[in-house]
Amino acid sequence: MIRDILYQSAGNSFILVGSFVAVTLLIFNILDEKTNGKMLKIIENNKKLQIYIGTFLGLTPGCGGAIMVVPLYLNKKVSFGTLVATFIATMGDAAFVLMVGKPKIFIYLLIISGTVAIVTGLIIDKFKIGQNLLINLSPAKDDTIKIEYKPIENFLKNYAYIIFIILSLIGFYLGVNELFQNNIDHLYFLGVVGTIYSIIYTILNKIIDTSFEEKIKNKWIKLGIHISKETAFVISWVFVAFFLYNILIYFLGGENILKDILNNNKAIVILISIFIGLIPGCGPQILLTTLYLNGTIPFAALMANAICNDGDALFPLLALNRKASVYVTLYNLIPAFIVGYSLYFIE
Repeated sequence: MIRDILYQSAGNSFILVGSFVAVTLLIFNILDEKTNGKMLKIIENNKKLQIYIGTFLGLTPGCGGAIMVVPLYLNKKVSFGTLVATFIATMGDAAFVLMVGKPKIFIYLLIISGTVAIVTGLIIDKFKIGQNLLINLSPAKDDTIKIEYKPIENFLKNYAYIIFIILSLIGFYLGVNELFQNNIDHLYFLGVVGTIYSIIYTILNKIIDTSFEEKIKNKWIKLGIHISKETAFVISWVFVAFFLYNILIYFLGGENILKDILNNNKAIVILISIFIGLIPGCGPQILLTTLYLNGTIPFAALMANAICNDGDALFPLLALNRKASVYVTLYNLIPAFIVGYSLYFIE
């Protein structure tokens, strides 16, 4: 039984989520390349539009939009209200999972998050909150151990991303066929291969020195590597989320039992979702989004988590200005509680 759960979780992670994430990232990154940084110039030069542009950047799936705003804030190019609005709007990599699983709900979430982000940002700037935060640009020491191993570095530089893109295109083809309810059982093992490759690829990128990426001049190769790394990371966490969820269901004795437990404790579930949102990174948020897609937590809990979670964007701010990271988290919490429990009583 455990083997079947592993097989299904791995296949679904790559075919139903990962391949679509890869295509979405490709579209967004090509658009970013074509604009050639014009969005950053616009946000710097238009003080009155900063909060709205920051919110838009935060709403783009993934963490890239929010990460772009962090150095602008640290260099006093944008206001603290803009930073908070961007972080409130950011859902991180969990946005990809929701976008693929329930696109209509994803649109609703964007509208609510965007509105809350703009209103909160405007209030913060109106009352000049956070203006006296000290800016300390000395980065924290990086204690991550990186291994120099030339054969693997060469593989990561020249071949790994190509293999990943090929697997993703195959997965996308299978995913589209699955959506149109065509039988893909005889090719399902390719999804499992894709997930295993994604996990290995993610681990290698964590432990091997990848400083060679900075020396790559071809922007399309850089783009391919970036998309592959980002998507492989998402797939790895989606697999963990799917597997843990299916294991939980197996030991509980069925989805209905889990739904009954959570339905009887919805108020606590929203509180737990908010505190999960405080955890930096996208992994825990992907797990929570998976619970929502399986109908085990209410939309109010998902919405509260989306407002207070910052994905990977909190890491650079945490490294460069811990005080600002604490404040931005605090001002994310307030609307998360208000919106989460408001929706809870409405639901």
